[in-house]
Amino acid sequence: MTVAGVITMSPFVQSGAGGKGFPYTQKPTAVTGYYQLFPAAGSSDQLFVNVLMTKGGNMQTAVAAGMQGFGASSSYKQFTVPLSYGTGEAPDTCYIQVSIVGSGTGTPKAGSYFIVDDIAFSTAPTGVGLDAGELPKGFALEQNYPNPFNPSTAISYQLLANSFVTLEVYDVLGQSIAILVNETQAAGRHTVRWDAAGHPSGVYYYRIQAGSFSETKRMILLR
Repeated sequence: MTVAGVITMSPFVQSGAGGKGFPYTQKPTAVTGYYQLFPAAGSSDQLFVNVLMTKGGNMQTAVAAGMQGFGASSSYKQFTVPLSYGTGEAPDTCYIQVSIVGSGTGTPKAGSYFIVDDIAFSTAPTGVGLDAGELPKGFALEQNYPNPFNPSTAISYQLLANSFVTLEVYDVLGQSIAILVNETQAAGRHTVRWDAAGHPSGVYYYRIQAGSFSETKRMILLR
């Protein structure tokens, strides 16, 4: 986009020193991580994560590739980008590109920004912990990981059916201090992240309510 005659670039980052990627020789099934996306007012900007696994440094002939778009989120949400392999070769270099893309022209609106954290490779089946097409056998709230943690932790849960989900964090006095989820979600496995920066060490509780299902678990923030 152009602002006051000055050409500005869309928000974009690429992994590696100078954006030249980094050495990687394994064959993961997906790249995962956590993100927050804050679109500018009135925009429908999305976060796009593009992964290229190359051999010999040639980005035009990728060994594997994957790209996914994700919507706005003011709290950390997990993303998964499945990888498709075009050859049987193992890569030697990985490029991970993260950018904001607007609708229509593809140019994001000024003021949109994102935060990405805990990017990792996964060799699990690309169903976020479940085989493709497999649904959970019931509702469940899992123990957060890591636990104890400092300063953030991931909380996973499974939904047997589409449900309105509320996931809250409470202190030892039973006061709600964070609402991590408050929306209708599809059946399957979901993961959210709680960043406890600004909260003191101690015991906390997190509680899920999904339809008639509810469960509470204990976690420890240890600085």
